[in-house]
Amino acid sequence: MNIFNISSGVSVGEFAPDVDETYGLFKNGLFKKTKNQIGTFTHKVSEVPETMGIEAVCEVSFERDETIPKIPYQVFQSILKFYKDVYKDIKSEVYTLVVWDKEAKDFFIHVPEQQVSGATVKYTNNVEIYNNPKYLVYCDFHSHNTMNAFFSSVDTKDEVAGRYFGVIGKIFEELPAMALKASFNRQGVLLGYHDLFDIETEKLHETSNYYLDYEALKDRIKERVYTYPSYAGFPKANKAKPVTTYTKPKNITVNSKAKTKSYNNYNRYYSDPDVYSDYEDDEAW
Repeated sequence: MNIFNISSGVSVGEFAPDVDETYGLFKNGLFKKTKNQIGTFTHKVSEVPETMGIEAVCEVSFERDETIPKIPYQVFQSILKFYKDVYKDIKSEVYTLVVWDKEAKDFFIHVPEQQVSGATVKYTNNVEIYNNPKYLVYCDFHSHNTMNAFFSSVDTKDEVAGRYFGVIGKIFEELPAMALKASFNRQGVLLGYHDLFDIETEKLHETSNYYLDYEALKDRIKERVYTYPSYAGFPKANKAKPVTTYTKPKNITVNSKAKTKSYNNYNRYYSDPDVYSDYEDDEAW
């Protein structure tokens, strides 16, 4: 009887070897292992009855695929500068996408059409990138401008596909804050800077161009406009206003009670390279 309603076989206490997609039944749940061009993701699918008598356990994990090189550090520098340019102009967050070009064997940075504010980003996926077999969507990044770097519950809801995700905050400090993870089906493994970026490589080829020109791209970035409701007995709001004049936020620290580890400086990236953790929602918003 197929009690989990899945078409492929399920191994008990282990995963089937040499299979890109396989299920394993363990003491602490039904897990799925999925291999793609980014790496191999293991995530939990469902709970299982405690009476099944299985002793082996499993955990959420990730192992990167070495076929694609790590991202050159110039990509990070370009994204960080772009985030600063956006904030100086409209005091908002912004979203960027790092894409792997399989033919050119190089990365490029894509800035999609998006609506932004000081604490939100709503973007539109470009079908010419997502539906093109030539390209592999490699990593999602968004800025937290002057705030700390952490993954909110809203961020986690977007982490469906198996790839890398990153948040960059405190962008004007000497050591910006950063949170990185490899995630699949909203279950992630936190990473350090060195896990994703190559600190020894500026660019992959002499012709590589990772520069982002804000003036050329600013038409893709629209400020979100909020219409204030009016009620009987209350005066109407004058007009819709773009969210650009809020009080500059104080530095926000990640909730100390949260189980998510915060990688918020480069020293932590390098001195603690092997710390991984399952992600849990952070209520620091």
